[in-house]
Amino acid sequence: ALAPADPVTFWHTFAADVLTSFIKPLVELCYSTCYVVSLEFALPLKEQGRCHAVFYSDSYIVTPILISLPLLFRFLQNLRMYGDSGKRFPALANALKYAVALLVVFFGALHQIDRRQPTPGGLWIQVAWVGAYLAATLYAFAWDVLMDWRLLSGPCEIRSTHMIFRSNAWYKAAIAVDFVLRFAWTATLAPAFLSDGMVGIMGQQIITIAAV
Repeated sequence: ALAPADPVTFWHTFAADVLTSFIKPLVELCYSTCYVVSLEFALPLKEQGRCHAVFYSDSYIVTPILISLPLLFRFLQNLRMYGDSGKRFPALANALKYAVALLVVFFGALHQIDRRQPTPGGLWIQVAWVGAYLAATLYAFAWDVLMDWRLLSGPCEIRSTHMIFRSNAWYKAAIAVDFVLRFAWTATLAPAFLSDGMVGIMGQQIITIAAV
């Protein structure tokens, strides 16, 4: 959390990576804490809903901040690593990955407001959001396969010095599963996803853009 002021250690990056992987549970944990600490659970059912409104129904500020913080930590950590090493790669390339992911949060928050209060520029926000969503997903997927796993030595050739299994089928299956799960993970970065669901949101945006 102190990056880029302090040097980045393995445990700093590990903690930030865990937070980025559990963004949606983090929001729900904060919601549950609010629900319990505020004693809202003790109220009659018809009087409940304040914590839900803060984190989901009216999540214009609190939820985007909670989602953005882990991504921001990793972004700043990579900037510090670049400053310490003086090497642009892979620090700046990794920082760009988290910067693009932050765009998903930013445009997702704008979309949520724009959906309730349409503006003339609303379509461009939707286009930017879908573009950021696809860019963040494909960037993260490529980083997983090429940098973290180091599986591809060519366009279609799976080879790595760290391979454990002899059959490439396991690695091809892992790549396919990662591709699907990356789309699901990126969807959790959009605040509106928490209340409306990925399929409805993406479908609405794509249909609107295609119609224009």
